[in-house]
Amino acid sequence: MVSRCLLRVTLGILLCLAVSSSGFAQVVTGPCSSANSSSTGCNGHTTAIVLVTAGVAVVVAVLYLMHHKPHKDQQVSQANIVGCVDKTDAGIRLKDEKSHQTYGIIADTVELKPGDRVELSGNKFKDRDGNMNMDVQTLVNDYGPCTP
Repeated sequence: MVSRCLLRVTLGILLCLAVSSSGFAQVVTGPCSSANSSSTGCNGHTTAIVLVTAGVAVVVAVLYLMHHKPHKDQQVSQANIVGCVDKTDAGIRLKDEKSHQTYGIIADTVELKPGDRVELSGNKFKDRDGNMNMDVQTLVNDYGPCTP
């Protein structure tokens, strides 16, 4: 999960720098000197725009990482769980066949259908209310419809 967040932040910073550097390339047309700075467009505004964009990207990345890291008291563990998918008012849930524990499912990259028996791999953790949740990384196996 950390690697996925790091990838998103890195791509966001690179996108910001790419957009700001393309504007820089359009403005600078020749060597900058005090004699011809007004005619070539080298006036410091472009440098300021690049620095502000990079600064904003760094601040957003730091805030994102601070907001999305687990709390110190929150235990996160990698697990594979087999169970039946159920849709409730609170979202998608999975009942583990072995422990009969119900997990709230966070599945950004995996599409789950209610009524299917699946094996999921991901990080399980307790939320602030003490409910078990699972951040799904992969769908290991889809066994078809659940049997009562």
